[in-house]
Amino acid sequence: MSFESFEEARNRIKDWITNDYNNLYLYSKLGYLSSEEFKLKYLNDRGRNSA
Repeated sequence: MSFESFEEARNRIKDWITNDYNNLYLYSKLGYLSSEEFKLKYLNDRGRNSA
């Protein structure tokens, strides 16, 4: 894979981290959930507790 510019490389890597890595990688500190799963669980739990 090659990039036309440093900015293109930076943008493609940022997109990969945001869209793929953070949604697939399981974090032990988050109970072996992906960051997206943890966020959804947090928001769901928070919504239940505020009622």
